[in-house]
Amino acid sequence: MGPVGGFLLTLSGIGLLLWGFLGRTSTGPSLIYQAAKVVAVGLVITGTTLMARRRGSSRRPDAETESAPRS
Repeated sequence: MGPVGGFLLTLSGIGLLLWGFLGRTSTGPSLIYQAAKVVAVGLVITGTTLMARRRGSSRRPDAETESAPRS
C-alpha cells in the first residue's frame, strides 16, 4: 500500500468525517466512528511506511559514498 495509499486512505476518512459531521446521513454517530477508524488506519500505514524508509536509509549511511569498483 505504501505512503501514498495510506495518505489516500486518510483523505477518504476525513471526507467521511466531514460527511458525518455535516449531517448528510441519519447514521451520524456510527459513520463518524467508522470514519475515525479509517483515518487512524491511514495514519498508521503512512507513518509506519515512512519510518521504515527512514530507518532503512539511516542504517547504511556509507552505501551512498562507496566508490565504484575500478576495472
